[in-house]
Amino acid sequence: ASCKKIRDDDGYWEQVEDYISTRADVEFSHSLCPDCMNKLYPEIYSKMKGDIKMEKIRKKSEDDD
Repeated sequence: ASCKKIRDDDGYWEQVEDYISTRADVEFSHSLCPDCMNKLYPEIYSKMKGDIKMEKIRKKSEDDD
């Protein structure tokens, strides 16, 4: 379903996260995968990607010292 609901054994519709959480020892967090982040928020994604690259460069430089 496009609403991401699941019908349970009693015929009630529940959000998939709620359905699974009540039946298994799992927790869900809500975040965006890189593809969705880029599609929905390209400006923020570009900045984050640049920040991550800079952090890797900084860390490598520290490790080389």
